[in-house]
This record gives sequence, structure tokens and C-alpha cells, in this order.
Amino acid sequence: MNVSSQRWILGGLAVLLALVGLAWFLAGVEDARGIVERPDQPALTPTANSSAPRRTQLTEPKLVAPTRTDRADLYTTVLWPLEIELELVEARHRPKAKGAPAAGSGADARLAGTITGAQGEPVPGVRVTFLEGANAGRTLVATNQGRFGANDLYPGLSVLEVRGPGILGSRREVRLRSRKETLLNIPYGRPAAVFGSVYDHAGEPLPNAEVLFDGVKVFTDTEGAFYIAKVAGGPCLVEVSAEGHATERQIVNVASGRVMERDRIAFRLQQASTLELICRDRVGGPGPIQVTLLPSDYSARTFPWYSVNPVLVEPGVPTRVEGLPRGAVRVLGFREGALVAERGANLRPTRPTEVQLTLTEAPKLTGVVTRDGEPVAGALVRMEAPDRVQAMLSFHRRPSFFLETAVMDFPAPALQEVETRGDGSFELTAWDDIAPDRYLEVWGPDNTTWAGRVVKRGERRIELELKELTHGRSSLELDIVGRHMALPISVTVNGQPHAELILPADEPLVIDSLVEGVWRLSARWQARVVQQELLIELDGVDTRPLATIPEIIEGQTAEEWSRAGRDWPGPPD
Repeated sequence: MNVSSQRWILGGLAVLLALVGLAWFLAGVEDARGIVERPDQPALTPTANSSAPRRTQLTEPKLVAPTRTDRADLYTTVLWPLEIELELVEARHRPKAKGAPAAGSGADARLAGTITGAQGEPVPGVRVTFLEGANAGRTLVATNQGRFGANDLYPGLSVLEVRGPGILGSRREVRLRSRKETLLNIPYGRPAAVFGSVYDHAGEPLPNAEVLFDGVKVFTDTEGAFYIAKVAGGPCLVEVSAEGHATERQIVNVASGRVMERDRIAFRLQQASTLELICRDRVGGPGPIQVTLLPSDYSARTFPWYSVNPVLVEPGVPTRVEGLPRGAVRVLGFREGALVAERGANLRPTRPTEVQLTLTEAPKLTGVVTRDGEPVAGALVRMEAPDRVQAMLSFHRRPSFFLETAVMDFPAPALQEVETRGDGSFELTAWDDIAPDRYLEVWGPDNTTWAGRVVKRGERRIELELKELTHGRSSLELDIVGRHMALPISVTVNGQPHAELILPADEPLVIDSLVEGVWRLSARWQARVVQQELLIELDGVDTRPLATIPEIIEGQTAEEWSRAGRDWPGPPD
């Protein structure tokens, strides 16, 4: 074969490969959300979890913008912002039992991160939403510096979604730990290309399998292969499912700017098992039994149990759960006014495994909610243990590392929520044995009225009168003394960073819409402590002086600005 023929063949192969790549790309064109879908396939949406808390948020703390914005008023030679942190220690309005922890005391895990775009620039307005786990429903929003965070999250495993303008988006699993900070920095500047394969239990290529890779959904071709053109670097959550097979869940580390070859990422799915749940008892209710399935083996983490939990079982109606992995599982259940005995099951793909659920009567807490003496229908009633995490561990009879064995929500002894009936009545399971003191709170249907109290051991009947919601109307004014020019400010409230601002010399920093109660204030500048942790009891408007250091008063020199890679602002106008 001569050189000309070789060149012709190589050129033909190059064209053929280019056409195949183009066809592969067109078969999976990404939409604006970064999700690839086929017309004949339903869109994948987050699992609806009826036991997840319905969030009832008070007012969102906010910074009051400076009144003067002229260039002369905003002139400063201070290079770095004064970092102010404000953390709620105890809200005054929430019920508090003597000798018991405050409500939400178990929510002490921290998450912080930064989202950067195509050129490494911060991306503002990105929404980080918890989809599954104990923090389900919580959303954090990135500031104009692309920063997000919170310091009042429940520990354990959570699945979250990252969405925002101009980015690919992501779906990640995070491990949150008590009194520790977890970092989640996602750069979208150098995406990776991912090739992969899916095989069945016999090792044969599996066509038309659904692959959800970091929030991007594609389907395998006839050879069991898939391709995703752009994926953000980092530990990506991947879920692979196919008819007749158990869903496979893995964390795949993707290197930014690289091409992940097909032989590097391969999934082998197992035959699916089926669980049939039957309950003939009609104790408690109304409503179905909420069944939670968890692996008996702590290491069995290759299946996304949150995708099936909770399973809703109506007494007298057999309920089948398909697509489960083989192996030993725990079957736990809950129904208002009833105890559901825990069961174990050994799942096999050969035939369905039947589990009989047994209900016994449990002590109830009943009550009625009124407003101006009239019953209120559709009010949200929430009863929680003072420390949800400890109540959860007590219920499962497991040590603290159990929180990291699966993505799971709180069980009923830790948190129950119901809505009042047409006559304003409600019914809960008492759970005195798990938490002798429990906190009961009620929000009106329009979220503008509220009531709350402590429920003691042995109480069985409660009456609550809704009042106008008056929480979150306090503000803190910080007078940063001694300044003769403006000052860059960075404020974090409960771990959530707010947009940076430039504060004129003669204006105080005002943080508004704060909940009444005890707050902890601290301030730093370039890692130097400006204000040690100071406890402040807020009720209305509180004005406080904040000491400064010479660097904040005098600013930095032109040479220091140059060494920091910043342009010297020059003399004031």
C-alpha cells in the first residue's frame, strides 16, 4: 500500500469518527437545565417524599443598603473587607423545656462553598437545593461573589442540586458532620467529557439504560455505551437504572478538563428484587403506613434508598416495591396512633419477598387549633424532639456513624407533621419514650399566624390558639467607630454569606429582619480578630459600637494594593 492510499484511508477514518461523534452529540443535546432527555422517556424528577418537612421560614435576614452611593462617599483604600459573622444561638419565640436542649440543637453541621463559571469568575444567584436527606427542602443562594453556606444543617448524608444561570449544574452527595465544616467548591470553567458503559448481571452490554450523571440524564445505545459532552469536575453522584435491574449508585471522581475514557467508567447492574408489603391491621390513622427501607449491612451503599422511601402502604392493600437490590433489609413503618413492628427481609431476584406489617395501638396526642375562638383547617402542626438527631439514633438503636450509612430522613419520633382537619383537630403519636419533652409548633395556612408550646410526658390533649406572627422584626445596627473613609464589609448570617457592600464612613451597618433572641457576634479582618464572640439579646432595634484596628482606619498603601494584584483607587475626588 502506497503513502497516498494510507493517507486516504486515515482521512476517511477521521471523517467517519467525526460523524459518529456528531451523531452521538446530537442524540443527547443538552437543554437549558443541563438535562438530556429522549421524547419517549419521562423526565426524571426528584423523588416526592411525603415525610419530608414542609419548610416554614420566618423572615430572611437582610443587609440595609447604604443611603449614599456617590463615589466620594464610597472611597476607600482598605483592601480587604471586614468580615462580620452573626449566628442565632436561641430564638425567643420557640418552645423551650427546662433542662432540655433548644429546638434545632442537633442542626450544627456547616456547609460552605463557591461556584465559579467558565472563566473562573464567581457566579451569583446559583441555588443550592437539598433534595434528599434530613435537610430536604432547604435552599441556599450564592452571593455576588459566588459564595454560599449555612451553619445550621443536620448531620448525615444529603443529596443536593446546583442550578443557576450560565452553568451546567450538578447533582452531588455531601457528608455533613456535627460541629464540622464541609466544603463544596464547584468550578465550571474546565468541564470534562465522559464516556461510559453499562452491563447487565451477566456482563452483557445493556441498551437503553438511564444514566443520571451529576444531574445530566442520558441513555445508553445498543452497545450499552453512553457519552456526556460536559460534566463539572469533582465527586459526581451517578445513578444508573434499567428495567428489571436494581439501580446502581456510585460516586465517580471526574478530573476537570479531562476525557474520561469508556473503559474507566463502567457499571454492572444486578437483577432486581421485589418486596411485597401487606398489612391487615387497621390500627391508627387515617392515612397510609409510611414504610422506610434501609440496608441491614452498613456497607450496602450502592443503591439509592431515598429513591423509594417512604413507601406508602394502605392497610388491606398489598403493595409491591420493585427494582430493589438483593440482600438483607430493615423494614420500618409509621402511622399516626400506631406502632409498626420492625421487620427484616432477605431480598432475592428469583421471587418476591413478602413481609407482613403488624400494627399495635400507640399513645396518641390529640388537639385542636383555633384563631379567635374559631377552628382553623389546613394549619401545619409540627412536633419534634428537642434534639432530632439523638431521637433518630435512639429510635434506630444505632451509634452516630449510622447517619453516614444512607441518605435518610428523620423518623416520626424525631419529627412529625400533619395538617389540621376541617374542625381544626389533629392527631399525632405521643412518643414519650423517645423524648419526654417535645416541642409543638403550629403555622396557620397563610403562614402569618403561629403558636407553640412544650408537650410534657403523659399529656394527651392540646389546645393551641394562633396569634399574629411577630418574629423576625428586630435589627442590629453596628457603629464601626473612628472611620474617616468607607469600608468594604462582608456579612455572614447563620453561615449564609450576603452580598459584599461598601459602607460610607458615617453610616452604621444595619442587619434587618432578625429573629428575636440571643445572637453571637464576631468580626475578623484578614484572619485577625476584631471582635471576640459577643452574645447579644435582640428585641427590637439594638445599636452597638464595634471596635476597629488601625488597618481599617488608615487603609493600605499603593504598594500593598499592587502586591495584592489590585488597582490602586487613587486619591479621593
